[in-house]
Amino acid sequence: MIQAVKNNVYMTMKIHVKTLPFFAGKKAITFYLCLSFILSALAQKEQLRLWYDKPAGAVWEAALPIGNGRLAAMVYGNPEKEILKLNEATIWSGGPSRNDGPEALAALPEVRRLIFEGKYAEASKLAAEKIKSNKNNGMKYQPAGDLNLVFPGHDSYENYYRELDLKTAVTKTS
Repeated sequence: MIQAVKNNVYMTMKIHVKTLPFFAGKKAITFYLCLSFILSALAQKEQLRLWYDKPAGAVWEAALPIGNGRLAAMVYGNPEKEILKLNEATIWSGGPSRNDGPEALAALPEVRRLIFEGKYAEASKLAAEKIKSNKNNGMKYQPAGDLNLVFPGHDSYENYYRELDLKTAVTKTS
């Protein structure tokens, strides 16, 4: 089965090779691959976007990410109270530090040998003892904050739509 999306319409084709007597073996595979490539090309000419017919609510995984790699936000698309979770690349907990253990480099060949011999539990134990830092497990990325926008009177809505255009990195809610 081959699927492609064009203008928000899913195109699906099922090919039953057994019902096409003139296709056999390599010809059938070649035909299937060519058809798959053509449908994929058609789908890629259209806008690639993530779209939803309901708000994200308070679910972080349902929000739409926007940003440029340094500044970013998660956009929830809530009509009455929009939440923007803001991020900035330099906000981390703590200060600069080395996260490697002092015995890490010397232990690495032995850890690799154990892995290649299939002794995964032993390799994991040795890596935890020698490679992992005893000081800390690294700095944790911290959010910059939340921006809450309140829109009184927008608690009821119809024909809800939100999207993230993957080409332009623009998110829209209507």
